[in-house]
Amino acid sequence: MEVTGRDTGNIPRQPVVIDEIAGVALPSALSSLRNFYSSGAASNFRVYLDETCHPDWRTDWAGPQGRVPRNDQLWWPSKYAAQGFIPHMLENSPFVTSDWREANASVVVLLVLHLSGAVAIRQQQCLKQLQQRSPSFRHDGGRRHFFIFTNDRGPCCIDGRYKDVDFMRHHIMTHGEQTGWRGETLHQYTAQLGVGPQLPCHDEAKDITIPTPNVHFPRVAFAPSLLPAGRQGHRPGSNQSKGAGERSLLLFFAGSHPASACRKALLAGLSHSPSPRVLVRESLPADQYLEAMQTARYCPVCGGYAPWTPRVSELLHYECVPIFLSEYTLPPLPRVLDWRVISAQLHYSRVRELERFADGLDYPTLLAGVKKARRAMQYHLSGYSGRGMLPLLLHQMHERVSGPPPRPLALALHDDVDLDHNYSGSTPSGRPKRTGVVHSTYAIGGLNGTRWTCSTPKGPRLCSCKPQATQGTDDRFPRTTTGVSKPGHSRWSHGS
Repeated sequence: MEVTGRDTGNIPRQPVVIDEIAGVALPSALSSLRNFYSSGAASNFRVYLDETCHPDWRTDWAGPQGRVPRNDQLWWPSKYAAQGFIPHMLENSPFVTSDWREANASVVVLLVLHLSGAVAIRQQQCLKQLQQRSPSFRHDGGRRHFFIFTNDRGPCCIDGRYKDVDFMRHHIMTHGEQTGWRGETLHQYTAQLGVGPQLPCHDEAKDITIPTPNVHFPRVAFAPSLLPAGRQGHRPGSNQSKGAGERSLLLFFAGSHPASACRKALLAGLSHSPSPRVLVRESLPADQYLEAMQTARYCPVCGGYAPWTPRVSELLHYECVPIFLSEYTLPPLPRVLDWRVISAQLHYSRVRELERFADGLDYPTLLAGVKKARRAMQYHLSGYSGRGMLPLLLHQMHERVSGPPPRPLALALHDDVDLDHNYSGSTPSGRPKRTGVVHSTYAIGGLNGTRWTCSTPKGPRLCSCKPQATQGTDDRFPRTTTGVSKPGHSRWSHGS
């Protein structure tokens, strides 16, 4: 479907989702949204899909085709498919233009299979391809380009090292993560490879925190079943049914990962709880897992490798109020939604207080917030209707490109990524190939600042970084980015 920037007849003056989130949207955001769509700004806002890195993306947008690792197919619709869903939704909306000269913003189309290896390298290679081959990118240096990075740490390697610092000059749609994560997750990796440069992987001033794509309609291949929202179940493992509207569990969590101190603390503290209102386990069968979410009032949320987790959208869909156990997690669309009326927050070091903490919350108010906010998590794939996350995403894109250009914290100096080499691919067993290493060198604080050299293996997404000599600083490069909170200070916390 091709729609040029001059076709404005199908743009509703007020998308349905704006009224649906009234009451849980930040007042300033709600006002800005209404103004964006009623003033004519939205009617004139156009997005160009830059296909330089992936011209044949339409074959794979709904899911990886061909001989690929099984888990790449299974995880695509629940975690990584935003790379394909967002371009598809834009292409089937009245906001897309086929002429980059008419565009207010551009979205880079790049679909990367995560178990097939070379995720961080492919992202860096795409940036080089855009710099050399994309007229849209070269026109303004990519100032209005948005990348969609759905790997565990966005533009960083999986261990949180920011190797390809040129991405600091561009906008990124990804998960949200406030600074300070290093003491909480992946500690075994940082201990093995060194701490690395202290550069944040996410800056909400220029980037956009998006929901994971697991709540999407219609369902694509390999997507797990999605039961109707609000359906009441029974306590897993029991034969006693509960009446409509009744939730017998106070707390439910299932999940384990050795890299997450939060999950380890939650399991250690509550997996053997004698309370019949608490169900915390390392795992549950899929049917019991779904039933438990629909039978619990509150569901704690911990990151695994990273805060990029499908659990938040999933919990909202099944109307289980999230309790975030990390102050570093930035929930989806934090500049639109007021998460103080949708969720609660308690640090995982206080996990033994969690039952008492949950009893003290205003459940009816939070549940009402969840019922409204879950609409904003949805990906609608069958055409633009003014519902779901796309109208909110377009507004956020408009805000980002209307502001000052991003100011990078570091200066890229050199890399040895080949422009056309095929870094992807897996072995017959489905495991990523592990041959080949690429390197990058950059300076923090300007050309004369501290230099780092980082290497990335082709298969794993772990980076190894080593510092070089400090030669001075350059005032043209800021020491911090705006919009990134200090460690331990969440901008949406209840303060409990």
